[in-house]
Amino acid sequence: RVGYFCQVLTQDNEIIGYLFFLPENPREFFGEHPVLNRINQLLIFSAVGSVVLALVLGLVLSRTMSRPLKELSSAARRAATGDLSQKVDIKSKDEIGVLANSFNQMMEDLERLMASRRQMTADIAHDLRTPISVILGHSEAVHDGVIEPSQETFEIVRDEALRLERLVKDLKDLSMADVGKLSLELKPVSPDQIVGQLEKSSLPLMVSKDLSLQIEVAEDLPAVMVDEDRILQVERNIMDNAIRHTPQGGKISVAARKDDTGHFVQFEVLDGGPGVQPEELDKIFNRFYRTDPSRQRDREGSGLGLAIARSITEQHGGKIWAESTPGNGLSIKINLPIAENQSS
Repeated sequence: RVGYFCQVLTQDNEIIGYLFFLPENPREFFGEHPVLNRINQLLIFSAVGSVVLALVLGLVLSRTMSRPLKELSSAARRAATGDLSQKVDIKSKDEIGVLANSFNQMMEDLERLMASRRQMTADIAHDLRTPISVILGHSEAVHDGVIEPSQETFEIVRDEALRLERLVKDLKDLSMADVGKLSLELKPVSPDQIVGQLEKSSLPLMVSKDLSLQIEVAEDLPAVMVDEDRILQVERNIMDNAIRHTPQGGKISVAARKDDTGHFVQFEVLDGGPGVQPEELDKIFNRFYRTDPSRQRDREGSGLGLAIARSITEQHGGKIWAESTPGNGLSIKINLPIAENQSS
């Protein structure tokens, strides 16, 4: 082509290279070459395609991310109005999926909590209404002259008033323990002393049902760091529950030993009743729980004894649980922390 030339570079009569020269304006040399035109077109198409693809991907990604967030926001708004059945169906495993799973779990927990609270309110209303109805019924009957005032009538009214007082006191203790406001005066207390006090306070009820008591306390047990009055309240609640469920002439066993870790003293109360099913072992510590919902609650108890026992035990840094084989009684075990200067 015109204007195009090259020069051969030699050294010692050997060609060592070629030097090509182009004009100052390459376009004048190449002209409208079809290859360059094609390259220019491809570059333009690629740039436009990249922009379009970026816009499309950005739109798809934004909608993919915003859709689950909108679902979460909508479900949260409905939940705020009181509809706790809200769930979001998000199957991704990224951060949004984790957030959705946490939201669903929170809704399940809240729904279960509200159902439990409604049931507890109904149970409290029932337990308060029963003694009040008895008191009002007898007092109105005496007032209207339907029945004559008698020692028996006054005893019935007094018993129901005492039952009402116990229920209110138990509710107060439970509410204070739940929020951690139950005052505790911790000090080292001997396990023998706790078991001895429990035996002494339970004796009248044991005698009234002709029950026998077997006590096993390991030797040289270290003192536990507890509020003695509160722990005795826990043990009495457990013992009262054992006495109610042990048939006439049965046996109750009380034991104290070191647990396997060596950091706790374990107290156990085993009744002589029919026991409970494995799936009910955790539920018996719930407020007003009945192992048989079809039966009326035992009139001697408020249905809060084991719930109070769990709250007080946990506030001491201890643990309480139940073990049972149907037909072989119910065992309630408590681990209480050993006093620091006696833990070795």
